Amino acid sequence: AAANLDPALLGSVSKKLDDVLDGKNGAIKDLQYELARVTKAHNDVIRAYESKLTEFGIPVEELGFRPLATSTGTGPAGLVVAN
Repeated sequence: AAANLDPALLGSVSKKLDDVLDGKNGAIKDLQYELARVTKAHNDVIRAYESKLTEFGIPVEELGFRPLATSTGTGPAGLVVAN
């Protein structure tokens, strides 16, 4: 069926498809970065709360939150960078 298509039309459709896929891949990468950033901030807040609870003699279990699984470290939040 593809043999019956005009090569110029086929090239144009292929280019449009590549452009759409590039845009979608860029959006996915942006969302992955944003997820890492927000997860890091969430975990930082939990660590800060746990520190304050301990400081005031309140059991950490009282907080009821758990850190989220992430590949980010425990350094300052500003150190999360996009690739």
